Amino acid sequence: MQMVETHPEDRPFAVQIFGSEPEIMAEAAQLLVELGVDTIDINMGCPVNRIAGAGAGAGMMCSTDSTLNLVRTVVEAVAVPVTVKMRLGWDADQITAPFFSARFEELGVAAIAIHGRTREQGFGGDVSHAGIRQVVEAVRAIPVIGNGDVRSVADAAAMLRNTGCHGVSIGRAALANPWIFRQLQQWEQTGSWNPAGSFDERLELMLEQYGYLEQRLGPERAIVQFRKMAHWYLKGMRVRKRLRGSFQEVTTRDEMHSALQQIREAGPVDGNRSGVLTDVQIAVPRGPVDKW
Repeated sequence: MQMVETHPEDRPFAVQIFGSEPEIMAEAAQLLVELGVDTIDINMGCPVNRIAGAGAGAGMMCSTDSTLNLVRTVVEAVAVPVTVKMRLGWDADQITAPFFSARFEELGVAAIAIHGRTREQGFGGDVSHAGIRQVVEAVRAIPVIGNGDVRSVADAAAMLRNTGCHGVSIGRAALANPWIFRQLQQWEQTGSWNPAGSFDERLELMLEQYGYLEQRLGPERAIVQFRKMAHWYLKGMRVRKRLRGSFQEVTTRDEMHSALQQIREAGPVDGNRSGVLTDVQIAVPRGPVDKW
């Protein structure tokens, strides 16, 4: 239930579900609607073996009848919009996303989000803009959202231009640059955008986010949970590796404030506290995808 906690201002609020049993997926969707969720998204893209290998996530892209039945069952079970997030297909020989997208539209799916890689690719190789365009061309009226390797405004512009998709979805890039959504909104409205936050601005935002988590969980649990997110803030702030490592060991408020004071005094490795920081490399899973 913690995974679907939200705030009244966080609207519209969508929750993604995954599974391979239609009735259970429908019950999950109905429960979420009762909790006030505005949109249900079905996960057909997760490549992790324990999910895809069990017939859920990207595994759904290999089973036509059962997948269509599951999506139909969820759509008919709720009155809110149902969307689907998927990959291009299982591998290069099974590009099934265009077929499924057309059928899903007939079943009443409200929108499609498409990651431009196959399950076999994992996060390796290049995102196929041509593959996303095939999905765009396969539907009649519903919006198609492009996903994959959109790390900047320029990446988003290229995806929109090359694929004809109606919008972009961003995941990992927000870890390195929490300002990317504001930048995209500025670009959409004015054609220009402000740079991502400086060292001091990132530190301020990091503390603001931690404060919300502490209100919700209390300091002991909040500190432990926030360390993973803090890693991305500190990496984006170009904090020295030694200081980043020290922060990952804090367990109390006093330890956290002490670590932050050292970080504040040291500043970024290049000494640039107020200027534009260089891009951060975003880590992705490596190794054979069937072992994830």
